[in-house]
Amino acid sequence: MKTKSLFFPLLAISLVFSIIVIFVVSLFIPCPENLFPGFKTGYQLRNFLILSFEYFFPVYIASAVFSYSCTIRKDFEASERPHNFFFRFFKSTMILSLTVFAIFILMQELLLPELYTAQNRAVSKSLNQNSLTILAKQNITLKNYGKAGTYIDKALELDPKNPELLELKELCYVNNNENIDSFPANFELSEEIPAQESTPETLNPITKDENITVEKAIETAEYELQNKNWFNAHYYATLAVQLANDRNADKDKALRLASYAWNMIDKLSTTSDQEREYSLFKAKYTGYNLYQQGSYIESYYHFLDLSTKYPKDPDIIFFLALSKQKVQEFTFFIDEVSDYEFFESHTDKLLKIPCLDGGYCIVFFRGLSILNDRNLNNLFFRDFYLLKYKDENLEYSVYTPYSKMILEVDSNTQKTYPVLLLNSIDKKNKDISFKAVFSGNITSQLKSVLSDLFSVQDFYTALDSSYGVETLSLPQSMELLSRFNDFAQPREILLSNIIFRISYPLLFLVLCMFAPVFGFKLSKPLTRKFQFYWILFIPFIFFSISFLILNFDMFLTHLIFYVVCHSSFYFSLLIPSFLIILFIIFSLILGSQRISGNEEL
Repeated sequence: MKTKSLFFPLLAISLVFSIIVIFVVSLFIPCPENLFPGFKTGYQLRNFLILSFEYFFPVYIASAVFSYSCTIRKDFEASERPHNFFFRFFKSTMILSLTVFAIFILMQELLLPELYTAQNRAVSKSLNQNSLTILAKQNITLKNYGKAGTYIDKALELDPKNPELLELKELCYVNNNENIDSFPANFELSEEIPAQESTPETLNPITKDENITVEKAIETAEYELQNKNWFNAHYYATLAVQLANDRNADKDKALRLASYAWNMIDKLSTTSDQEREYSLFKAKYTGYNLYQQGSYIESYYHFLDLSTKYPKDPDIIFFLALSKQKVQEFTFFIDEVSDYEFFESHTDKLLKIPCLDGGYCIVFFRGLSILNDRNLNNLFFRDFYLLKYKDENLEYSVYTPYSKMILEVDSNTQKTYPVLLLNSIDKKNKDISFKAVFSGNITSQLKSVLSDLFSVQDFYTALDSSYGVETLSLPQSMELLSRFNDFAQPREILLSNIIFRISYPLLFLVLCMFAPVFGFKLSKPLTRKFQFYWILFIPFIFFSISFLILNFDMFLTHLIFYVVCHSSFYFSLLIPSFLIILFIIFSLILGSQRISGNEEL
């Protein structure tokens, strides 16, 4: 009667026992101090899975050696056809080894990176939740209840039943005397943001210059003239002139409307029927002239001052919004950065990014906050340095305390490109500003805005690689290797990582074939009468094999790096080739094994 092999039950018991030990060990690994309480269970579970995957290699090999040593001779003796035993055994061992090899690769290249990403995301969200609570309390202290309510709502998404947050929310609801739209209500903080077309701020029924036709601008100018809104009429008439080409018949009409509107403005400037109305007109006249001359920052602050005195004046509201829109095309408000420093997801990074003109940029920043909102698409840098190289020569360098990158999409080509705003101003105080410091050969128009330097994808690839090759997938490492001169990671490190990722699974496959051979060598003592000290021998096998594999892992890493640094790419491929040869050799050794009576192999 054929006896069923105990190999798989013993292998399963060994693996389960090892997993239990790993689980107990994972419970003693401390969670980050700032980790959100609701995330701790998931974080510890992922820690357990990460440890299980990282130690799967030595644990499986040790379990296989133990299981083979306990069952090989008994299976041989119970075999109905002993002369065919090793052929069937070799076949089943090969199938099992290749199956486990595939599982090992799946864990190493797909599951482990996802688990590491999830762990980092949990820590990042926890820091965000703590920061949101701090910001909410700060704004409540300043009585900015609308802004505080926005932060609390985002924090409650992470912790819906937090009693402190619920109490703060109720306080904001009772005292909310501020427009809640003062801060983006749907903002999200993320590691990476998708590119999208920026949505312009709505100023009036007609707003953005490039979104208006000549005909519509003339129609609006005529409407404003009828309502004696001379400034608005002149603005739209001038806009129509700018949009019209020389062959457009409407250009002459637009010129006449602009001239008439300006004549009316001049006429009003020489009359003073009422002192208050005249003073207001002169103030608006000054601000409008600043806008027409392209002094958008001065125009913004001028209309901002007027808006505090005349908050309901339609001309002031219109041109304040228009000036603000123009200002944000080449600078940004420092107020945007102050809160986002709490959400810096990247700190102290040095990147080397290929430029579209064939050169490259060296970028360094102390902090990076990424804002992903349905209406905003921005990255905020703190202590931002950029050095532009062409043909290995430094063209120019720039430093600014704060910088803002906007990702925009060209409506014609649908190409995504980054725009760097280098100068910043205070939203309310004209005496506070930060300007970029340049050196080298740079044109004046680039001193506030840098555009089309590099691609968005190259920026994110360089940012990802700055965390080390361990965080990259094998395809990403291969992509970086093909462009090793363009990114921060040296070629030797990238190549070593790629060779190791190929070699390590091959080493696992080699030891999968070595396990039954080594198990045979241990099988002879186990055929004797059971001795109690054998129980102590079992953990010794596990510890010894695991210790040897983990140390050989380190040796293999250093060996690969040494070979890569002192040889060519093709020579370094000898290491995985050697492992393949070892696999063939151990397969042949396994296939040539024989058992005769009670003799050892």
